[in-house]
Amino acid sequence: MTGTYSNEIKDLVTSLLNREPDKRPSIKEVLANPLLINTFMDLPINIGRPRGLRRTTGRTRSPVPVSLTSLSSYLEAEGFGQKHELPAVVYRWGGGVLNPTTLPLPGKSDVEVTQVGIGRNSKTGVTSKGRLISWETPVCRDESPSAASKEDSKDSISTTIPKFIDGRSSVSIAYVSCGDMFSACLNDTGILMTFGNGANGCLGHGNLLDVKEPKIVETLIGKQVIKVSCGAMHVMAVTADHSVYSWGKGDSGRLGHSNNEMCNKPEAVTLPDDTEALSCFCGTDCSVVLTHQNKVLACGGN
Repeated sequence: MTGTYSNEIKDLVTSLLNREPDKRPSIKEVLANPLLINTFMDLPINIGRPRGLRRTTGRTRSPVPVSLTSLSSYLEAEGFGQKHELPAVVYRWGGGVLNPTTLPLPGKSDVEVTQVGIGRNSKTGVTSKGRLISWETPVCRDESPSAASKEDSKDSISTTIPKFIDGRSSVSIAYVSCGDMFSACLNDTGILMTFGNGANGCLGHGNLLDVKEPKIVETLIGKQVIKVSCGAMHVMAVTADHSVYSWGKGDSGRLGHSNNEMCNKPEAVTLPDDTEALSCFCGTDCSVVLTHQNKVLACGGN
């Protein structure tokens, strides 16, 4: 850093640009820096004041604290320099719930949800330890839809039951996507698993059977899946070799197979020449593929 800057400024900038994020100062440490703290303490007083009336005196300004020991003690007492982690919280809204409402977490309070997937009847999350969580709402009433109310919606939130989805103990889940009544998840090595309602062949197991726990999609064994997306009743996946596979309900051409036929196991999607798939996204009755060539390919209902 060249120019007429003080050593204190140079040290501050150097620390902010440290290549190791954990060694960079926190925002509290930056604001408590002797070079900045006095200015920020005057800021609430000076905002909106004419320049000539702004407070510029009243406390001694020095490039370093008068007492480093006392400042250090003060910062420690106030919690500066310590990492404060907020508790993991998952919110949901919609379906009669007008404001974000927290969902309960299973087991201990140290459960950290890092990613969630949601469908019409599915709410699933992935924890930092690679476990799957499902939120289920038990049916407690036998009422007609017209009898539903906002209070019912609140009750459904309060009775939502979180639980871990037990599968292979050695598998670490990295990502989950949900359809209407089924889910698809990827482990940390790119193996695809599905579970839930098997209608329309959405699970990709070559049949229409339901599966309670995550089960490997055997057709894609040996292919590293890097992205999966669930529509209401179909699924699309992209592999590491930039290929695209889809299965499930085929109405409106949503599978990209040039027909409207249902497919109960992954089938390759033919892409234009010199096209490499990067990612995919499924809507209710359509699918979109993003390519390395910065193109967007779409199929299904318009």
